[in-house]
Amino acid sequence: MFIKFIPRFTLPEKPNLSARITKERGMSAGFIGSAGKAFAGKIPSQRQLTDTQLSLYQQFITQNQLSAIFAPKLKELNSQLGRLNSIRSQVDSLSISVADEVAYYTELNKLLLAIVDETAKTGANQEIAIKAAAFSAFFAIKGEGGDRKGCAQFNLRPSRI
Repeated sequence: MFIKFIPRFTLPEKPNLSARITKERGMSAGFIGSAGKAFAGKIPSQRQLTDTQLSLYQQFITQNQLSAIFAPKLKELNSQLGRLNSIRSQVDSLSISVADEVAYYTELNKLLLAIVDETAKTGANQEIAIKAAAFSAFFAIKGEGGDRKGCAQFNLRPSRI
């Protein structure tokens, strides 16, 4: 049953919660780094896209009985998701550093990947376990690339050169 969760929230073929969080993270970092000039018109629509995926995630969790093995990671993820509106407000008011903002969104993605990893470890079906492990590795590499791109863009902005 939990394998249905993986395609909706972590597969690379279509926009998903992890991808939306990553995109929001990048736009928010650009917004903060530009003192509110970059992405000001794009962040609200990106947040709506993230919220749509977040709603699907919450609906899935509510409607499906998941193995108790996932409970600690889901609890931690949900706790961090509970901070999302506060982080967004801090971004809007430019009262959070790029480092803290990026760390928050990166942690969300790490928690999502930890759930996929748990699926790989506990999957009764070897094929599902292999696919889950591959998805997790793919997103870990993709996330690291996004982190490097964001840092480069922040450090190479005209005001820092």
